[in-house]
Amino acid sequence: MNGINYRTYCCSTRELIDVLPMHVLAYAYCRAWQHLHGSDPEGQHVIDGLDLVIDFARPGTGVRP
Repeated sequence: MNGINYRTYCCSTRELIDVLPMHVLAYAYCRAWQHLHGSDPEGQHVIDGLDLVIDFARPGTGVRP
Protein backbone atom coordinates (compact mmCIF):
# COMPACT_ATOMS: atom_id res chain seq x y z
CA MET A 1 0.00 0.00 0.00
CA ASN A 2 1.59 3.24 -1.14
CA GLY A 3 -0.89 5.70 0.31
CA ILE A 4 -4.25 5.55 1.96
CA ASN A 5 -7.00 7.13 -0.13
CA TYR A 6 -10.03 7.73 2.08
CA ARG A 7 -12.32 10.29 3.62
CA THR A 8 -13.93 10.32 7.04
CA TYR A 9 -17.37 11.67 7.76
CA CYS A 10 -20.13 11.61 10.33
CA CYS A 11 -22.56 8.78 9.63
CA SER A 12 -25.66 10.65 10.80
CA THR A 13 -25.01 14.06 9.21
CA ARG A 14 -22.66 13.11 6.34
CA GLU A 15 -20.43 16.02 7.41
CA LEU A 16 -16.76 15.52 6.51
CA ILE A 17 -14.44 15.10 9.48
CA ASP A 18 -10.93 16.31 8.75
CA VAL A 19 -9.12 16.27 12.09
CA LEU A 20 -5.87 14.58 13.02
CA PRO A 21 -7.34 11.98 15.42
CA MET A 22 -9.60 10.64 12.65
CA HIS A 23 -6.65 10.39 10.27
CA VAL A 24 -4.71 8.45 12.90
CA LEU A 25 -7.72 6.17 13.44
CA ALA A 26 -8.17 5.62 9.68
CA TYR A 27 -4.49 4.73 9.30
CA ALA A 28 -4.61 2.28 12.23
CA TYR A 29 -7.85 0.78 10.94
CA CYS A 30 -6.33 0.31 7.49
CA ARG A 31 -3.19 -1.35 8.84
CA ALA A 32 -5.25 -3.68 11.07
CA TRP A 33 -7.47 -4.57 8.09
CA GLN A 34 -4.41 -5.35 5.97
CA HIS A 35 -2.98 -7.55 8.71
CA LEU A 36 -6.21 -9.50 9.18
CA HIS A 37 -7.35 -9.77 5.55
CA GLY A 38 -4.14 -9.46 3.52
CA SER A 39 -5.62 -6.73 1.32
CA ASP A 40 -6.43 -3.04 1.42
CA PRO A 41 -9.86 -2.02 2.73
CA GLU A 42 -12.25 -0.63 0.15
CA GLY A 43 -15.64 1.03 0.22
CA GLN A 44 -17.44 2.34 3.26
CA HIS A 45 -16.55 1.05 6.72
CA VAL A 46 -18.99 2.18 9.41
CA ILE A 47 -17.98 2.47 13.06
CA ASP A 48 -21.39 2.90 14.72
CA GLY A 49 -20.11 3.65 18.21
CA LEU A 50 -18.27 6.71 16.89
CA ASP A 51 -20.97 7.70 14.34
CA LEU A 52 -18.14 7.50 11.80
CA VAL A 53 -17.69 6.29 8.25
CA ILE A 54 -14.25 5.71 6.73
CA ASP A 55 -14.76 5.63 2.97
CA PHE A 56 -11.78 4.00 1.27
CA ALA A 57 -11.11 4.37 -2.45
CA ARG A 58 -11.74 1.42 -4.70
CA PRO A 59 -8.57 -0.29 -5.95
CA GLY A 60 -7.03 1.21 -9.05
CA THR A 61 -8.83 4.54 -8.82
CA GLY A 62 -6.02 6.33 -6.99
CA VAL A 63 -8.38 9.08 -5.86
CA ARG A 64 -10.21 9.82 -2.69
CA PRO A 65 -13.77 8.56 -2.72
